[in-house]
Amino acid sequence: MRSFQFDRGYRQLMTADIVLDMAQIHEHKGAQRWYLKSSENILPKLSIDALKHSIEAACFLENMTVPVERLNKLAKDKASLLNDTERYIAGYRDAVLMINLEHDYIEINYEVVLQNLSALYKFVGGNTCGVIKSHSQTICFGDAGERFETISAWEAQEALSKLCREFCEASSGGEMDPLLLVPMFALDFLCIQPFAEMNYSVCLLLVRLLLLKAGYGVEEFFCLEKLIPLRMEACREAFRLSTKGWHEGENDYGPFVRIFLGLLRTAYEELEYQAGFVCADDAKTPDRIRRILRETDGSVTKMQLVELCKDLSAITVQRALIELQKSGEVKKISGGRYTAYTWNRNRDL
Repeated sequence: MRSFQFDRGYRQLMTADIVLDMAQIHEHKGAQRWYLKSSENILPKLSIDALKHSIEAACFLENMTVPVERLNKLAKDKASLLNDTERYIAGYRDAVLMINLEHDYIEINYEVVLQNLSALYKFVGGNTCGVIKSHSQTICFGDAGERFETISAWEAQEALSKLCREFCEASSGGEMDPLLLVPMFALDFLCIQPFAEMNYSVCLLLVRLLLLKAGYGVEEFFCLEKLIPLRMEACREAFRLSTKGWHEGENDYGPFVRIFLGLLRTAYEELEYQAGFVCADDAKTPDRIRRILRETDGSVTKMQLVELCKDLSAITVQRALIELQKSGEVKKISGGRYTAYTWNRNRDL
């Protein structure tokens, strides 16, 4: 049985770039209560938007497709449930809301993980909830044919229990920062993949729970996981690199932790903009669009940028894109309704 030695991995993660990321996130965490207090009138809207985007991300990771209008109604609990996909979404929605409200009273252990899985099935019925997988699962990485075998089915239950115990031991001493422990836990959970299905959704719920318990409240008002599809290629590559040698306890958590911290920092920055903490005038808009495009793998449409920057109008985003195109930093792909934009990486060479 693999040992989850958080202290060993933690020491290896104390590099200059990771420590800098942590320091920046600590600053955002400290500022959050002040700018949210001055923006109380927009918190309900931010909260429902964050919930909707969390559902979208879970659907994306679980390969579920739901029309946007239906998803919006399901997020607000204003639609009857027509099929199992919508029942899963309703279960996920309620689990997110419960974690947002009750996180201070929820401990992390094997039973709680099962409860999060069961919550996803509560509208489905039957006896499928809480089912440990019956066979090991294989994760394939790209076209190269590289594969990672998750932990065997007969070890899954004990491995999950052990992971929860050792995480609690590591976090209880107060010497190790949750900013590193949480992504380490998430990577180990995904390497175990204890359930027959819905492992990614459960992982999202557990990360939300652990971040909120540690005082990183950005998830309540800006969806961290909504950034995953925009950086999917980088996320997959970081996961691939961090799984090498995992079964032998010799893996490097660094790539996965770095991508996690980058997403978390971006989430805080975007929340600050949406809460009005940072002036989002026209002069700052190009910098904002520039950062999103630079950190995104592949292309992004104008509507995706508007969705990410809800405080900016479509016209403001368009002006910023035109300015960035003129400077040669951004390239326009195609035209018409399918127009997209991508960062000109040739300039970085």
